[in-house]
Amino acid sequence: MALHSSHSRHTCGSRAGGAEDDPDSRAILVQTLAALGAEVAQARQGLEALAVLERQPVDLVFTDIRMPELDGLDLLRRIRQRWGAALPVVAVSASNLEHERRFY
Repeated sequence: MALHSSHSRHTCGSRAGGAEDDPDSRAILVQTLAALGAEVAQARQGLEALAVLERQPVDLVFTDIRMPELDGLDLLRRIRQRWGAALPVVAVSASNLEHERRFY
């Protein structure tokens, strides 16, 4: 997980974590958050995200739902076990599959 920051005229001063296995989606997430003034720690999957959260505390986590090794739902469970509800998590997905919309 690498840290990415951007100097923007709109500075939120927050640190965000972003877990996304698709490189293009990850880049969009990082660029969007950086444009808002957030420093973004990014990971390719959930296990990598957990490791970086131990090293680099963040104020908010964005995670894809479907990822290899540790998906977003399991990442959320582990975050809740470790940090409780104090760390907000936003689950995102580019999926447009009907059964997933009903499930999530």
